[in-house]
Amino acid sequence: QDKKVIEIGCGKGEFLSLMKDAGTNAYGIEYADDSVNLCNDNGLEVSKFYIDSEDDILPAAPYDCFFIMNFFEHLPDPNTTLRALHTNLADDGIGIIEVPNFDMIIKKKLFSEFIGDHLFYFTKETLCNTLAKNGFEVLECSEIWYDYIISVVVRKRKKLDVSNFDTQQAK
Repeated sequence: QDKKVIEIGCGKGEFLSLMKDAGTNAYGIEYADDSVNLCNDNGLEVSKFYIDSEDDILPAAPYDCFFIMNFFEHLPDPNTTLRALHTNLADDGIGIIEVPNFDMIIKKKLFSEFIGDHLFYFTKETLCNTLAKNGFEVLECSEIWYDYIISVVVRKRKKLDVSNFDTQQAK
């Protein structure tokens, strides 16, 4: 409670409403005008915003937590989005990302899941590697909802203190 959270790609605000009802200071970003207007009309704090640079500063940042619920696979540049989130999180920030499970899609031959607006598909391994590459420590990675969804809980990885190395190198 009382933590500041942001949903990336909040759509019509279904998950954001749940976070607000749970007592968080919930914010969202969304690019579709109709969705932004609907969220704001329903009392949610949503800004029209799209992350297109790792230097982007999100409205009301920094955040204690972020979540991306079945939107990450739609992003044209997920690495940039993750780097921007890393910048906009508090030092002990955490997050949840959920995506369709590519391994399950192939295993069950769900070829109808290959749709034009899914720009990326992830396995547990590729999702965890992407998160680690962009400054996050994976705390938990599991398959949920009949293995259809990969759900990952992450924490912002702390920067390494190499100042002692610099001192030793100077000597």
